[in-house]
Amino acid sequence: MWARESLAGLVQLYTIVIYPDAGGVGVVDVAVIDPMGRKDAIKPMIARKTDDNWYVEYTPLVEGMHSVNIFFAGKPIPTSPYPVAVSHGKGASAFS
Repeated sequence: MWARESLAGLVQLYTIVIYPDAGGVGVVDVAVIDPMGRKDAIKPMIARKTDDNWYVEYTPLVEGMHSVNIFFAGKPIPTSPYPVAVSHGKGASAFS
């Protein structure tokens, strides 16, 4: 298992590629769980860019290990969730 690193208060942008042959028909949903276990504390923005590319953007507000859970057609994608280690970053004091 790997952990991506991030800074609190800075926007995180991911591109998720869903291959139609493997994924079928559906939409992407993402849940970011903060270190306190809150699922609704961070609202990711999800946008479909092409038939198989989705952009996900979110801004972690607190330090600690976050869990990025990605779903397609209501089911978790392989290797999800993704741990993200968030540390103090520029602009984080505005959220403390």
